[in-house]
Amino acid sequence: MKNKRLVLWIVLPIIIAISAGAILWAVTSQGITSLTMGENGVTLYSSNAGTLRADRVYIDGDGNACIDYTATAKGEDSLIANFNNVEINGWAMAYRHHYTDTSGVSQGERTGTCVIAEADILERSGITDIYDVRFDLGTVIGMSDYDKKTVVLTVKDAPGQAPAARVPVEGEQVLVDTDEFTFIAQTAGLGTAFGYDEQHYVQFYMENKTDRTLYADLQVYAVNDLSLAIFNTVQLTPGAKACLPYGLDTSDYTRYGMSTVDHIDFGLEVSDDDSNRVVENTDFELYFNGYTADTLPEYPRNAEETETVIYDDDRFTFIIFGAERFDDEMYMVHCYIENKTDEAITYSTEESTINGITVKNDISGYGMSPYRKTYDHMVFRPEASGTDAAVEEFRFTLDVTTSSEGDVIVSPDRWFEYQP
Repeated sequence: MKNKRLVLWIVLPIIIAISAGAILWAVTSQGITSLTMGENGVTLYSSNAGTLRADRVYIDGDGNACIDYTATAKGEDSLIANFNNVEINGWAMAYRHHYTDTSGVSQGERTGTCVIAEADILERSGITDIYDVRFDLGTVIGMSDYDKKTVVLTVKDAPGQAPAARVPVEGEQVLVDTDEFTFIAQTAGLGTAFGYDEQHYVQFYMENKTDRTLYADLQVYAVNDLSLAIFNTVQLTPGAKACLPYGLDTSDYTRYGMSTVDHIDFGLEVSDDDSNRVVENTDFELYFNGYTADTLPEYPRNAEETETVIYDDDRFTFIIFGAERFDDEMYMVHCYIENKTDEAITYSTEESTINGITVKNDISGYGMSPYRKTYDHMVFRPEASGTDAAVEEFRFTLDVTTSSEGDVIVSPDRWFEYQP
């Protein structure tokens, strides 16, 4: 990271600030810095490069958790600070990053406000006031090494039962419940998730019952049999809980004729810092809205006006419905692909040309489960041959085989053509 004279960037996911004018640096045996918020705020960071002070932590009129801050630049080096892995009142706010841009501070001071948790996440967690905040504070001064510490900030005294209790949801599905970890699928819906409206999501509850930090890795394989590749990790410190929407939005929902989340296929693994497994690579299939494996409806694909059927038989379908110049270095060819067999398949492109000139392209080694469908992109890189003229013709080969036996579905010796 190069210093640009006195550029003060503050990446602020999970702050909530600390102590009355003076810092109460009480570092525990686990390397946790405990701080208490006072009437005049608290200095979070101070060096020759600058200072960062938390002035106020609160829930604003829109229901978001906010921090008011003051940043001051003092030296020749830039300061970059980031606050990560936010927990409020023992509830993880999770994998959405929040940024406060304080660049341009030059021998001076800047104040601002950062949203550290959206209203819908606080509501899901039952949080109506902020008593304590935990976060990882990372700092870099100029070209120095990244330094990280964990901060626990007491914002105000909490009443006896401050941490909100979990509220069960009708129809929720308990997937894991052990002495170490609980994982519950609560509901699927369309609405606000992490501040974004009209997003498809599945809401999960999870709880770390151990005395060590755990990492819950979720991977979505498919929604309503439409293959997706979505990954997320949620960090939970000892005793922490989370009630979080897992965003499933994709621009392909409308194309696929899908208006609700009725079925989701995903995997879960939970481990600690030393890779000790609490939940071992477990796959789940969930059904919502009263559906089962036998009653799940068909989702007819909405055909595109300009689509071209490249290949279609009783085992495999490959359709192109558009192409566009993505930037100066690549063309994106938009595809619909369907595996109609009862076996997993692997598909790739082997050779490609644009306007008769050989080019590189990226679509290789992809796998599809039985009876799955997906939207994908062939990425052609014309810079490999200096091709920059208007595209009149794409030509390419497809190699499609069953994953287990290697039986050929589409031979790589066959060429296909698409004219935008």
